[in-house]
This record gives sequence, structure tokens and C-alpha cells, in this order.
Amino acid sequence: MKQNQLLKFALISILAGVLFGILVALVSPGPFINSFWGSALIAACSVFGLLSAWKWAGSTRTLAWIMSLAYLLRMLVGIGMYTLLPTFGYDEPTQNAGYVFYDAAQRDRQSWELSQAHQVMEAATGKEYVTDQYGGLLAFSAAVYSVFSSDAHRPLFIVLFTAFAGSIGIPFLFLALRKRFGDAPALLSAWIFALYPSSILLGASQMREPFILGLAAIAFWAAAMWKSADRKNVIAVLIVSLGAMAWFSSRVALPIIGVLAVWFWLEHYVDALPEKWQKISWVILIGAALVFAVYGWRWVASTSVFDTRMTEYNSGRIQKAIEELGVDLRIPFIVGYGLTQPVLPAALTDPALPIWRVTSSLLAAGWYALAPFIVYALIALWREKDPIRRRLLAWSTLACVVWVVISSARAGGDQWDNPRYRTIFLPWLALIAAWGWNFARRNKDAWLGRILVVEGIFLVFFISWYLSRYYNLLSRMPFNTMLLVIILLSLGVLIGGAVWDWVKRKQKA
Repeated sequence: MKQNQLLKFALISILAGVLFGILVALVSPGPFINSFWGSALIAACSVFGLLSAWKWAGSTRTLAWIMSLAYLLRMLVGIGMYTLLPTFGYDEPTQNAGYVFYDAAQRDRQSWELSQAHQVMEAATGKEYVTDQYGGLLAFSAAVYSVFSSDAHRPLFIVLFTAFAGSIGIPFLFLALRKRFGDAPALLSAWIFALYPSSILLGASQMREPFILGLAAIAFWAAAMWKSADRKNVIAVLIVSLGAMAWFSSRVALPIIGVLAVWFWLEHYVDALPEKWQKISWVILIGAALVFAVYGWRWVASTSVFDTRMTEYNSGRIQKAIEELGVDLRIPFIVGYGLTQPVLPAALTDPALPIWRVTSSLLAAGWYALAPFIVYALIALWREKDPIRRRLLAWSTLACVVWVVISSARAGGDQWDNPRYRTIFLPWLALIAAWGWNFARRNKDAWLGRILVVEGIFLVFFISWYLSRYYNLLSRMPFNTMLLVIILLSLGVLIGGAVWDWVKRKQKA
């Protein structure tokens, strides 16, 4: 980096550090000056790191906008939720303390206590604690408090790091995908990665997912650039990123490592095989997905029954539906219900506090915008002409579908944990959605529109159902009857579309 540019980046970083330092200090406990210096230093270093990564990735204007918005949104949402929840949230300990997630509140409080007891090393070397389901995040947070905030508990200091972690992966993801899929899908993937609502909320909270996402994107770049970049650098990046990911959560790191390993093999080494073995590679790919599913199911097995029962307990409607369907269909129904979480019609019409209605609606809108592209990819990727892209898309879609189903079973119908588990695979979900949009647009493929119409049918019926449930504005159709009508109308759209395409092909012939 040239000296002039280094000076420019340093000045921008210092200015950003001062601004964020003032914002954080104004709403944090303890002496203003202590809050300011600690937060300003973290923010300045974060901005300098993001600027350096942007320069390394090509320093384009679009990428600058993506990274800037990603970081600003996570910071502003984090500061906003911390400030607003005690006043406008529900009157319970987690929200009164400014936390979005209950488990983050418990872990963050314990990390503060460990820092005060000078037990950071004990937390980092594997000692078990009640709230330590996050692996290294407990020790990391305790270290942050020990170094930057030893005089007062300032939860926003952790948000300063999660906002950075949730943004730093963007240039790595962009470069990894541009190499194989081109500029348009790579940029759209970066936008999705930056603006997906669940990712923003997690990056604005004291959670492990922003670190996992950032590290996954960095490891993704290393796997994609195996033959293009300096081999020693790639190996070093892989070791550090995957090791850090495992430190934050070994259970989550394993499936991500598995997905990257298969991607690595499909992109770099399948074409070197004889033609016969290239065909067999599809069988191996399906086998890898089955192994992935078995691992995921073992993860599910210990808690899926509990999650299913909690979902039933928390929803009288679900209890009644399961009673009508029968016990044998309980888990399939819960998984299907989990796939729709957070339910957009419920979020839009729920008579909750405004801050939570807005939050839930945005989280749901993000998932409902992404889900149709995953379905579309399942039917469209086989028309991708490039064999390497086709293999990579097939594996990414297969892995994401399996993981989404697993997370739905693992968290039942929970509208918080379910999306959180699902978001862990955001780099690949973003790729699938970006490729699907680009492919449908270039080929003027009507099937994406038909899938969106099916989703629209679901939303219209369920919005009316929830309006009737919460406000008694409309007559409510029996639940099972409504499901049947939705299925029949959806089949009509899909079958009608297939017939229409067949007729058009006949006419052209």
C-alpha cells in the first residue's frame, strides 16, 4: 500500500473511530472518557481492517458501498437495540439490559464476571461454564473486557467486534465467487451477505454467528483460490480461519469444513479424473450429502424431541394440528413448520410491541425473499452449461437444503434459533440466490416467477388467516381446509406452467 493511501486510510479510520467512540460512550455505563477511548480504538482498527480488505479486493466503488453499509447497519442496529430495548422492549431481564438474545445475555454477563475475577485463561483453556455453549466466544469476550473495559460492563464493546466480523468476509466471498461465476452473481452474493436481515441482527448482537460467517467466507476464498493464489498464503489462511472457527464452535465448524472440502474437490480435482470417474463423482457427491445429513441428524437427535415439544407447548394451534394429523406425523409437521419460520404473515399481523413487530417482519421478509431461489435452484441448476459451475451449484444447493431441514428439526418451529442456525450457511445461500436470479433473468425463465406466485398464494391466505386470528377482521377458514386450498392452487400454477411450456415447445416444433 502506498504511503499516501496508508495515510488516507489512517485518517478515515481515526475519524470513524472518534464518531463511533462518541456514540458508544454516550449510551454505555461508566466514565465517558473510558468508554470513548476503548470503543474508539476498536472501531478505528476495525475500519482500517475493512479499508485494507477493500483495497486488496480491487477497491471498486460498489464493493465500498456494500462493505460500508454492512458495517454501518450492524453498528447502528447494535447501538439502537441496546438503547431502545430497555424502554420499548418487553419488561424482562434480557431486554431491560439491552440484549436481543437471552443466551447472549447470559454468556456476556458471565464473560464480564470472568474478566473481573481474572479468569480469562481458565475460560480459554477449556474449563466448562454454564453458559459456554459458544466455545471461544466466552473467553474472547472476557479478554475484551479485561483489556478495553475493566472498569465497567459495556456490552457494546463486543458488538464493535461482531459488526467487524460480520463485514470482513464480504471481499473474500466476492473474490471467491467472481473467479468461477463472474462479476454479476459475485456482487449480488456480496449484497445478500451484507444485507440479509438475520445476519445484520446477529452482527449487531453478542453472538458467535458473525465470527463464524466472516471466517467461513475467508476459508471459502482460500478453497476457491487454491490454484490461483500463492499456495503458502492459501494454506496459512485455511489453517487460521478454520482453526479460529473451530475455537468459536467446533460443532458448527465441522459441517462448514465438510462443505468446503467437497467444494474444493469438485472445483480443483474432479476434471483430472478419467471420464468414467467424473460420472461416478455425482454418486460420491450424493454420498457426501448423506454423510452430511447423518452428522446433522446426530446433532438433531439429542434435542429435537425437546424442541418439538416446546413448539407444541408454545402454540395451541400447532397442538391441535398435530392432534388432527396424528403422532406419527409430528416431527415431519414440525420440520415443515420450521421451514416457514419466522412466518412472515404472523410477523406482519402480530399485535406485538412495535420494535419487535418491525424486527420480526424484517427477519421473516429476508427468509421469504431468499427461499424461492433455493427451490428454483433445485430445478434450474441442471441447465447450467458449465460443468464445473453445475457441480458446485448442485453441491451447494444440496448441502443448503439438508442444513435448512436439519436446522428446522433442531429448533422446531422456533422463530429465533431456527433462522440463526440457518444463517450459518449464508455464503452458499447467497450464491444460490444470486445465481438463480442471474440465470432466470438471462434466460427469461418463467419458473422463478411461478415459484414466487406459489409463495404469494401462501402469504395471501396466511395473512388473512392471521388477521382473523388476531383482530377478527375476516372470517377464518378451517386450518386444514386452508392448507388443502393452498396446495391445490399451487399445484394448479406449477402444473399449468408445465403444460404451457409443453404447448409452446410443440408449437415451435
